[in-house]
Amino acid sequence: MGSDPIETEADVKALLDAAFRYLGRFAATRARLVAVLARKADAAGLSDEAAETAVARVVARCEALSLIDDAAYAEMRARTLAGRGKGARAIAADLRSRGVAPGDVEAGLAALRADAGGDRAADLKAAATLARRKRLGPFSPSRTDHASSAGRPRADTQADGRAEARALGAFARAGVSYGAARAILDAADAEAVDALIDEAAELDGPTVVPDDADPR
Repeated sequence: MGSDPIETEADVKALLDAAFRYLGRFAATRARLVAVLARKADAAGLSDEAAETAVARVVARCEALSLIDDAAYAEMRARTLAGRGKGARAIAADLRSRGVAPGDVEAGLAALRADAGGDRAADLKAAATLARRKRLGPFSPSRTDHASSAGRPRADTQADGRAEARALGAFARAGVSYGAARAILDAADAEAVDALIDEAAELDGPTVVPDDADPR
C-alpha cells in the first residue's frame, strides 16, 4: 500500500482482500472486523485519516454483501453459548465484549427466549444444559449413591455441602440465575428437569388473543 494521506483504490482493494480472507475463516462482528482491518492498515503505513476512510469503505462493502451482520451474529453466538450452558447474563456480557450493540444483544437473547418458550424456561434450559455437561444435581453419578436402597432422604453431610457450593458457583459463573440453579439442583431426576422446563414454557408462553376479542 502507498503512504498517500488519502486512500487509494489499491489500498481499499488490499483491505477488502484481507477482509474476505478473514471472514472466510471466522464469523465476526463489525467491531471485530474494524479492529482487524485497522491493524492491517497501520502495518501498511497508512495515515490515520487514510486508514479510517479505507476501513470504513471496506466495512460498508462487507455489510452490503451480508458478510457481516451483527444481529445475525448475536443470534448465532447466543445459541452457541446457550448450548454450552451459559445463561443470559454471561451471554450478554460476551456479546458486549465483542462490540455488539445493545439492540442486537437483546435480539440475540430474545431468540433464545423464543426457542425456549420464555425467560424462565430459557434460564432453566441453560441451567439444565450446564448440569448435564458438568454432571451436577440430578445428573451427578453420586446422586443415587447418597440415597438408601429403601428410598430414605439423602443425609446432609459436609461433603454434600461442599459439592452443592461448587455446583452453585459453576452456575453463577455461567450467568445462570440462582433460582434456576436451585430448581435444577433440587430436581429428582432428568425427567423432573424436563418437566420443570416444560411447565415454565407453558406459564411464560405468549397469550393468544382470539380474533373476535374486543380490542379495548
